[in-house]
Parts: sequence; structure tokens; C-alpha cells
Amino acid sequence: MLKLTKSCHDQDCIEIRNPTEHQRNTIRSIVMNNWVESEDYKMKQSAGPFLQCDYEDYLLVEFWGDTEFIQPFIDYLNKKLEIPIGTGHFVFQRIRADNRK
Repeated sequence: MLKLTKSCHDQDCIEIRNPTEHQRNTIRSIVMNNWVESEDYKMKQSAGPFLQCDYEDYLLVEFWGDTEFIQPFIDYLNKKLEIPIGTGHFVFQRIRADNRK
């Protein structure tokens, strides 16, 4: 379970030591999601998460957004991390350079 703490830069953050592949992939995909229509994007926007460190044995996400939105975003991440690998709704669509499908 992810918990809010302070980084060495005195920023609100979450830290994971020795993250699993599932944790790393889930957190990275949400923090780096820029599809504005997605729930992940909408949840992260106000919290302002920033992937500060992404090493094999250490993951650090700092928050540069409004304090009131950080804990709800962490709760959202924790909920997403509970979803087993290989479940959920996935959409794959090829889009050609000329926008034809």
C-alpha cells in the first residue's frame, strides 16, 4: 500500500523500494498517461505527479500539484494496484499515419 511521505527535496511523494513489475508498470502508465479523456489522466491532473526516479530497485513519484488532491490520487493508485495483472478493459487500435484505420 502506497503512503504519502516527504522526499529529500521536501516534496510530498510516494516511494517504493524494490517495486514489482506490476507496481512499476501500473504507476508509470498512470503518471505518464496523457490521454485527456482517460480516468487516469483526470485523476492525476490536480495532484501533479512527477516520476522523479525510476530505477530497478527504487521508484519515486513527487507531487507538484494541489495538496488536497494528492491523497485521493494515492488512494486511486492503491485501488489500481489491487487489480490483478491481465484483468480489466483493454483497447488496441491501429491508427495509420494518414488517420485511416
